[in-house]
Amino acid sequence: MEIHKPKPVHSWGELAREVGVIVIGIVIALLGEQAIEALHWGHKAEAVRASLDRELSVDLAFAAEQQAQKVCTKRYFDALQAAIVHNDARTANALHDIGAPFDPQPWQADAWDVALSEQIADHLDRKDLANYAIAFRRVSTERELQFQMLDHFAEAMAVRYGLAGNPAVEQAQLAALDKLRTEEGVVLAISASLTRNQGPSLGLKPDAALAASQAKKAADCEAALQALGSGQK
Repeated sequence: MEIHKPKPVHSWGELAREVGVIVIGIVIALLGEQAIEALHWGHKAEAVRASLDRELSVDLAFAAEQQAQKVCTKRYFDALQAAIVHNDARTANALHDIGAPFDPQPWQADAWDVALSEQIADHLDRKDLANYAIAFRRVSTERELQFQMLDHFAEAMAVRYGLAGNPAVEQAQLAALDKLRTEEGVVLAISASLTRNQGPSLGLKPDAALAASQAKKAADCEAALQALGSGQK
């Protein structure tokens, strides 16, 4: 077999052409590698975005429920405050039977954690990335606050045990209820931002099936409080 041997370079022009061929080959190889890498990250980014959208759609359903429940929640807190002030265990127990006007929810942000840990978020559209970052930070706050709210709800609801009137106990229960009202204001501000800003900016709506299953909660809450008020007359 005849082995090809490079021809000797006889001029600077020939050397420049030889070098040019080598450089062009290297550039083509690098561009091809970058194209493959970009395609790889593009596929990963699309898969993660689909997961982000699914989780955020569920979170938007929880946020929409908070907005739907806000009027009933205020009425509920007002009734609980009156029960505390009058040390009315019967009304407090009736309110307890109705249940808290807010539910702990499995707020979801796992896909966002994955996007950050695997640096996939850097390959998303910058505007979308900002909206996702804000949305999932709000989701994280919602998840943290709901457990504080349950603690303060339990403390305020201690009036249902019918203990002898004690100004210090009453003040502690009212203080817990005030914290609950403040926290409710925060979660309502968050849910309003999610449903009015981040969701629409990302082209997302609340999960339809989940929203349908929760549609009756606000009406049921109103009906229960209405019945409680009628029973006290």
